[in-house]
Amino acid sequence: MEKRPAKQLCFAAFGSVYKKVISSWATGTLPIFFGITGLSQWGVDVMFRIHQKRKLDFRRGHRVGVMDHVVMWTRPVRPRWMDKETYAQMPKEIRLRELKIKVQEPSFRANELFLVTTMCDSEGYTKKELADNLIRGVMAKAAKEQRNPGN
Repeated sequence: MEKRPAKQLCFAAFGSVYKKVISSWATGTLPIFFGITGLSQWGVDVMFRIHQKRKLDFRRGHRVGVMDHVVMWTRPVRPRWMDKETYAQMPKEIRLRELKIKVQEPSFRANELFLVTTMCDSEGYTKKELADNLIRGVMAKAAKEQRNPGN
């Protein structure tokens, strides 16, 4: 697996395509599985915060560290809006890394975050590197929103 520069990991997440996918996930019109699959087919690695009500079971999968493991997510049932041909082309499973990180930034409300990413190579992408990039990206986005409210 080719390792991408950390800057690309951090700021690629805030591109317009990603925003459209995230807004679709938020409204429930695009299940997470299909969004991850679609972005992966374009060669885009994803990393996102999973909602705190969704429980991750760190006893499953292949453990790569403390509160850090690689698991397989199974394709959900076909949504009504997706045609059968497109659904058949979707993988039955996708390999993802789930991790819990501690946040020690005073500006963050949460003390810990649960993340899901397609960057499963724990040697190429350490837990600390992923956490630092996510926090840096969130802080950059917040700073931009403060400079340009409403954009």
